[in-house]
Amino acid sequence: MTSLLACQTIAPAVSKSVVENDLLPTALALASDPVPNIRFNVAKVLQGMAARLEPSVVAAQVKPCLHRLCEDTDGDVKFYSTKALAAC
Repeated sequence: MTSLLACQTIAPAVSKSVVENDLLPTALALASDPVPNIRFNVAKVLQGMAARLEPSVVAAQVKPCLHRLCEDTDGDVKFYSTKALAAC
């Protein structure tokens, strides 16, 4: 959770390349965490990061991750990932 909150807090204050090269990989790695609360927070963070990323990066990395999270067995993960996907 701490890593995700750091990514969410830092993303608006750093360059797009830092978001893409340093923060995004951390968030994407946490998308497969066994804890549902981590996974739905990944969806929230990805939604916020999408505005700071190039559209090609969103299409190639963010949206596929959110699509996978939309198929999660946990209802909250599905809800937040669907909401994030709609915003991207």
